[in-house]
Amino acid sequence: MRKNVVDERVKRIRNQIAYEALTILLTLLAIAIALQMTIFKMPWSAYVVEAFGLVLAGGYVVVRMLFNGIRIFDGRYEKIFLLLFTLGLTGLNAYQNYHRYQHFYQGSRIGYFIAATGILFISSLILGLWVMELLKKLDLWNQRRIERRFDKDE
Repeated sequence: MRKNVVDERVKRIRNQIAYEALTILLTLLAIAIALQMTIFKMPWSAYVVEAFGLVLAGGYVVVRMLFNGIRIFDGRYEKIFLLLFTLGLTGLNAYQNYHRYQHFYQGSRIGYFIAATGILFISSLILGLWVMELLKKLDLWNQRRIERRFDKDE
């Protein structure tokens, strides 16, 4: 009689595929929301379900990683995430700003748009750094909590 035992390598590959699929879906969902918000100028009610799903799924991933002791930022993707977050947020806001105040930025006033985009970039960078620092603090707090629990069990 043959036992149906799943190899650990197969489990790891399945988990990796599921993680990559989730990352792709969340990225596409964020892009869809950004397109609907900026280019198509759809009302909030048109993409509220997608935005709620994105926030819920992202929050679930962060909470699960925190409470299972998995580091959110392991150093490899930290700078790439910060750069993509900053550039994406700056790009979206600059696009909306330009199209909203297009008449003001005509001619010799293009410098105002460049200055506004610079301010958007700096504020997006500060927001990204703040969010990452908050997640790192939560991660460190949770790592200490898990270590205390293991020390208590021993």
